Amino acid sequence: MSIHRPGAHTEEARRRASDLTWLHDASARRAIQSSDESDDCTPCNDIAVAVSESAAITTTFLRLLYGIPLDVRFDQPPPERLTTQLHEMLLMLADEPQIADMCLRAMLVSERAVSKTRHHIGGEVDRRIRAALGAGAWPEVVRLFEFGLYGAVLQATYGTDPPGELTDRLTTLVDIVFSRSA
Repeated sequence: MSIHRPGAHTEEARRRASDLTWLHDASARRAIQSSDESDDCTPCNDIAVAVSESAAITTTFLRLLYGIPLDVRFDQPPPERLTTQLHEMLLMLADEPQIADMCLRAMLVSERAVSKTRHHIGGEVDRRIRAALGAGAWPEVVRLFEFGLYGAVLQATYGTDPPGELTDRLTTLVDIVFSRSA
């Protein structure tokens, strides 16, 4: 299901590195702003900056999500394909907890641009799960795995469980669903 173009891998790697650098810089700016007590900004100005920055952060996060390989191998059974996709999406954020925190907070902003990007993020997660499950996937099952992934992302970002344990839990979820539906 993935399309390979000559040089695309290095191009995507450069773009991902650029996006991660931008997010790291944004995270550093936020840390400096929150620790700088001599800031003369009014609350209204702080909100305007945060909303604009939140839209940029969510858009960058969406680009990172698009950058995860969607290589669905149909010679593998659906549980294996799904497990691979869920792990890839979880580890994208679990490997960068500060960025994950910033992205999750940005997605909570009730700005129209953020809402639109949040909708696209949900659509991309849905698309990846459906591609891994194959044709005829029940919407309820897709939503269950989305819910499991979102919970794992929150645990990876704010919980105490290591990413490896959370990927194991996602694997267990997949195994349970597929063992009961067989």
